[in-house]
Amino acid sequence: MTETARFTISLHRTPDPEGEHLDLFIERGEALATFQLASLSDLSAGLGTPVAVRRLVDHRKRYLSYQGPVSGNRGTVELRDQGTCVTLEAAARTLVVTLRGKQVEGTFKFTAADRATGEALLPGDWILVRQDSHC
Repeated sequence: MTETARFTISLHRTPDPEGEHLDLFIERGEALATFQLASLSDLSAGLGTPVAVRRLVDHRKRYLSYQGPVSGNRGTVELRDQGTCVTLEAAARTLVVTLRGKQVEGTFKFTAADRATGEALLPGDWILVRQDSHC
């Protein structure tokens, strides 16, 4: 299964003690599969190096280009990278995509960690592994 879509990486500054993180938005039909990353280095980890990420609830497609305040006093978002995304595999506990942006390029596999329920792309703890050696 291959499907070309868009992706965006946004810096999310929050009023929470955790401060800021990156949100990776991957276009999937009418919604955005969303992963919370600590930093861009999560996407540049060595080939095959597992990185813990958090799967968030799907977001609205407006976040592909939105910058500004987040409703409910949840901080602000600022675009960091955008580009195309090809979905290579999509299953309940796995998502494999190739991202081609200005800063990020490569193939990445997201897999639900053992604590996840196994239902279709639910929020929770996931593992990200780079599948190729692109920069």
